[in-house]
Amino acid sequence: MDAPTLPVDGLWPRAGQWIVPADPTGAPACDLALLGVPAHLTSISATGADATPGAVRDALMRYSTWAGSHDVSVATLSALDFGDVTDPDGPEGEARVAASVARTAERNS
Repeated sequence: MDAPTLPVDGLWPRAGQWIVPADPTGAPACDLALLGVPAHLTSISATGADATPGAVRDALMRYSTWAGSHDVSVATLSALDFGDVTDPDGPEGEARVAASVARTAERNS
C-alpha cells in the first residue's frame, strides 16, 4: 500500500521538508543536526528500534515548523540531516556512533 499523499499548503511548511540532507563532503554549520542511531541488536527483546530514525523522519512530515504556543517558527533555524550511523550496535558500533557525533559537533562548532 502506498503512503497517502499529504496536502501542500504554502502557509503550513512541513518540518520534514525543513530538515535537509547534509552534504557529506562538507556541510555548513547548522543550528540543529539530526543523526539517526538505529540500534537494536543489543536489546534483550525484539523491538524493531532500528526503524525509529526513519519513523521519526516520516513523522516530521506531519508536523509544521510553526510552534503556536510560542508564536515562533523553527524554520528560521538551519537544520541538517546527517543520516544514520551504520551498524550502531556493540562496542564497535558505539565507537561509530561516538565518532559520528564528534564529527557532527566539530562541523558545527
